Amino acid sequence: MIDDKHGQNKMLDALNARSLAAKREYVRELEMRGDAQALASLVECLCDESWYLRDLAEQVLLRRGARGADVLVPLLAEGLWFTRTSAARILGRLGCGDAVPALFPLTEDANDTVAAAARDALIAIG
Repeated sequence: MIDDKHGQNKMLDALNARSLAAKREYVRELEMRGDAQALASLVECLCDESWYLRDLAEQVLLRRGARGADVLVPLLAEGLWFTRTSAARILGRLGCGDAVPALFPLTEDANDTVAAAARDALIAIG
């Protein structure tokens, strides 16, 4: 019973508006810094379980344009499904032709979401 209550509190904390605001502010600060460490931290955000944090990081990486694309390509070959999906989505929206060789194998990924993101990225690049 205690474990259930603790689990519920953790979920409520994750949905807490201050937590969301803190995530938004964290990503905003990374965008404003714009240095190599900030870029690495944005890539780490793509590996986070929080959809909201990943979405914020995706938006910033898209605004950075091709300047951050080279650090995303390695994410296509490793990591959790949502990280691969985010990387494919960003690279496709950026029209990153250099990512095409890494995107092709993902079209047959075991995870349907990853495979669809890779196909969409290839279409956007093409």
